[in-house]
Amino acid sequence: MYIIILLLLTSLSTVTNLQVCKWYGIAPFCFLGNSCPENCWHITSHNRGDGATCWLDEKKYCCYIMTSSLLRTTILLLVIATIAMRSVEAICSWHGIAPFCFVGNSCPDGCLKTLESNKGDGLTCWFSHKNYCCCTPKLG
Repeated sequence: MYIIILLLLTSLSTVTNLQVCKWYGIAPFCFLGNSCPENCWHITSHNRGDGATCWLDEKKYCCYIMTSSLLRTTILLLVIATIAMRSVEAICSWHGIAPFCFVGNSCPDGCLKTLESNKGDGLTCWFSHKNYCCCTPKLG
């Protein structure tokens, strides 16, 4: 289910040639600029988001969906239903070991890369980048 949603969001970003999802908030005072823009949906929040740690509040992960209103509504309902069943943070994580982030930065089998960052979960990469990978939860 998660992979289908992520694939839809990724394919929409290819069609519109726009970045679909982005972290909002300026560390260390993440209450600065952490509101999702008017045409975005809030997906999740985290104290590190795309890199530096927040001292106050959290960063917000927001997604743009630029397509027909019917498809937009359908995707929104799928995202809400999916998040209601299980937290996005439980299935997504940063991969790459600083400072040599090419070590271990591949997404595991069955996972989809949604972001890249030279800081990711906090420590800065000297070489390459970290990948934020989202995986389908294992049932059972």
